[in-house]
Amino acid sequence: MPKKPWWWYRKQKQQAAKAAARQPKGILSPTVAQIFARHPIHDNIFIRLSAASLARMSSVCRDVRVVTIDFMVRAYNLNRRLSHFFRDPPAFRALQSRTLLVISGSFVLQFLDRTFYPESDLDLYVRTHDSFREVGLWLQDEGYAYKPSSEEEARTFLEEVEDLDGETWQDYGSNRMTAVYNFERKPLNSASNDTRKVQVILPPLDALDEYESPMKVIMGFHSTCVMNFINHEAAYSLYPYATFEKRCALVFIDNDGSKRALAKYAARGFKMLNRDVNFRKCRSGIYKDPFSSPGFLIDGERKVADRFTWVLPLVPSHPESPARSSTGRWSGDLQRHWKVCEKRQGLDCQTRFAVYKCFLWSQGDCYPLPPAVSRL
Repeated sequence: MPKKPWWWYRKQKQQAAKAAARQPKGILSPTVAQIFARHPIHDNIFIRLSAASLARMSSVCRDVRVVTIDFMVRAYNLNRRLSHFFRDPPAFRALQSRTLLVISGSFVLQFLDRTFYPESDLDLYVRTHDSFREVGLWLQDEGYAYKPSSEEEARTFLEEVEDLDGETWQDYGSNRMTAVYNFERKPLNSASNDTRKVQVILPPLDALDEYESPMKVIMGFHSTCVMNFINHEAAYSLYPYATFEKRCALVFIDNDGSKRALAKYAARGFKMLNRDVNFRKCRSGIYKDPFSSPGFLIDGERKVADRFTWVLPLVPSHPESPARSSTGRWSGDLQRHWKVCEKRQGLDCQTRFAVYKCFLWSQGDCYPLPPAVSRL
């Protein structure tokens, strides 16, 4: 067989290179595409990723982004989470949109962290006396029974509504929580005897005898790991990097009323940072960079829904969209500013941290809502 000329081999090499260039690369290859086309396979990968890692995965390529969004829609399903407490989650979300109800506490932490604490309850923050009455009556229609705080004075819920005494509670170590009303229900068609518990929380009155914003109550929590909330449009985490990546929390309130809550979250895997935390500083005494602290942005002015906030839009579950007036009322809460500052107390001058200046720029201004994108 005669030997082929040199140019024939060169032409074959060029044709092979062109054919290889036309072949799909990376995730587009048939072998890898089959992996990400099957839910049992890629779900087994994604459930082990943090929220920040999921956000990075969505930036790999178009196909991976589609698969990642599909997983996040199923993983962050608020209706499925609410079905643990309510028979009709869409009806509750319609109530939330109508009354501007805010969900906070460990329920939001579980929702964003994709975990489950069987013993946890649901904390609902109302804004007005009328919304407090409407939410309580809706819970009773859902099968919940009102449980008075004192067994000696057994009163009905409507009697409590007519005679709000403004008694201060400190159950979760918050310095602004006013009145907590408990509702309980035994689960239907369930083999377990666990009691579902919902707490309706009414903020304190301000100088004008109007109820304060739930955001002021949330900013008064004992630590950063529970500074998360859900409104009728999105879920918000004010300190996502520290909470979900570093698994740590900066403690603001450490007294007898908060020790139980701090121990509870420490048992759940969070490192509670308190008293003389050694964050890196420059020679001038200023904290070196926002993420050296880690992610607490000490001495930096923050705003709800700023670039350091994780905003997770929720899939609408009710055909009626929220009214424009309710959106305008929410915009004031999303423009609330605050700063975490260092303070020293006691004879030993221990370094502690506290939330400073939780205020609004202008009560009369109406700001637009942040864009509906999920970021971390």
